[in-house]
Amino acid sequence: MTIHTIIDCTFRDGGYYNQWAFERTLVQNYISVMAETGVDYVELGFRFFAGDKFMGPCAFTTDDYIRSFDIPKRLGVAVMVNAADLTNYPEGPAAAVHKLFRQRADSPVQLVRIAAHFREIVKLEPAIHALAELGYLIGLNLMQIGERTPEEIVELSRVASDLPIEALYFADSLGGLDPSDVSNIIASLKAHWSGPIGIHTHDNMGRALANSVEAIRCGATWIDATVLGMGRGPGNVRTEYMLIEMNRLGIGKYNITPLLNLLNKHFVPMQREFGWGPNPYYYLSGSYGIHPTYIQEMMSDPRYGQEEILGAIEFLRTNGRDSYRRSFLDASRNLFTGESRGGFNITNWAQGRDVLLVSGSPEAERHKDGVAAFVRRANPVVIGLNLTKVLPDELLTARAACHPVRLLMDAAHYRESPVPVFVPVARLDASVRGSFADVKMLDYGLTVEPGAFEAESDYAVAPAPLVAAYALAIATAAGARRILLAGFDGYFGDDPRSHEMDAIFDVYGQSAKARPLVAITPSRYHVPQTSVYSPDL
Repeated sequence: MTIHTIIDCTFRDGGYYNQWAFERTLVQNYISVMAETGVDYVELGFRFFAGDKFMGPCAFTTDDYIRSFDIPKRLGVAVMVNAADLTNYPEGPAAAVHKLFRQRADSPVQLVRIAAHFREIVKLEPAIHALAELGYLIGLNLMQIGERTPEEIVELSRVASDLPIEALYFADSLGGLDPSDVSNIIASLKAHWSGPIGIHTHDNMGRALANSVEAIRCGATWIDATVLGMGRGPGNVRTEYMLIEMNRLGIGKYNITPLLNLLNKHFVPMQREFGWGPNPYYYLSGSYGIHPTYIQEMMSDPRYGQEEILGAIEFLRTNGRDSYRRSFLDASRNLFTGESRGGFNITNWAQGRDVLLVSGSPEAERHKDGVAAFVRRANPVVIGLNLTKVLPDELLTARAACHPVRLLMDAAHYRESPVPVFVPVARLDASVRGSFADVKMLDYGLTVEPGAFEAESDYAVAPAPLVAAYALAIATAAGARRILLAGFDGYFGDDPRSHEMDAIFDVYGQSAKARPLVAITPSRYHVPQTSVYSPDL
């Protein structure tokens, strides 16, 4: 009889909502319930390296933390590491493993899973061998497999067959797979890989359960799930549904009664608070291959109503489905290829003055009175990023916006404000330009070239089409004495947006015209920091 392995990864995947800071009583209750249901493993969290920001205990899931709970012997414990944390470790991937893990015999962890993109697999080999030598079972989780060709998946299966891993997983990261896709992917994985295959499904289009069941039909034996589907955006296949299906298929005898009590008492209130789960917007994102983080960000911003969200989704769809089968920021790079000069010469616009860039982040909002007092006292040139409302219009010199999708959503709001807006006009779709007919636009061009940064009199070359990079170029070309940053909070965990922004700061710092950068509100980015309340600022 085929043995199936169920891994509940609720606290690992759900931790994105609360910085992995779950109450101890909930964690213990959850562990006891999972053992009662018959789940095989609980993935209690990540193993991140210590950073310069707060994260709860399930972000590090140390051996001591795990041992502080009463864990039934029949229940296995897993943790996850991100491939980037291992491959970017200064002393190498194997050294990273030894920093994070001790010998398996001395640890309560049995299973270590590595979340990796295809390009990271080869670099991971030393880490995988180091984990195996320490005695751990290893799961390799392949991210965004829907973006890979069958030939690439077959080649990956060949590489994996030479690695000491227990299970080869694939994740429907964008939530757009259907059962036929799942079947084809598993067939490609089986070309060379003969070990257990696992699946991690997202529920953008309501297919998480169907895709998981199809994976089982095609031979997958390791299945991920989370309680009430808790996870970023649309969430995952629900553990309670998965166990019911396993019982129905006759491949398990799972007791869901204690699980239903747990989710009703604890997870239903959390879902109301954090709002994960499928909806029509996530369905459309899965259908069009749009990264669900984009939908999640719009839904968490009260400025965006139904029409604006649907308009943005339609813009993405009509500008090429294939181009947007990854995060919208990455996919939008091809909107900015080729030189594009603007019609506004910015030379000396801020000559010799401080330029303050203000974003509408939680930290900027928290310290908005301090930021406003600084602006009134020091009189810097102030550029608001997009539609930040941290400062009133009378304290803004200008705004900056560059991404066509964001501009499409925000057009009505710009028309209501007298503040001029820096915009790369040549990059805008005709419909977007029409929406800005009544807005005072300062036409400063933008070209995107990875790894490059230039700030010229009428256009910029930036490594990404982010408004922060665009504003850095504006301030630099305008002759800023230094550039102050308010509301550049950064993101928790291994969020790719943090890596992208830090990379932009690195490229900027190496450019010939770079000006001193100083964050004046709390920031997780790798930039010098001071306090907006300092009298010496």
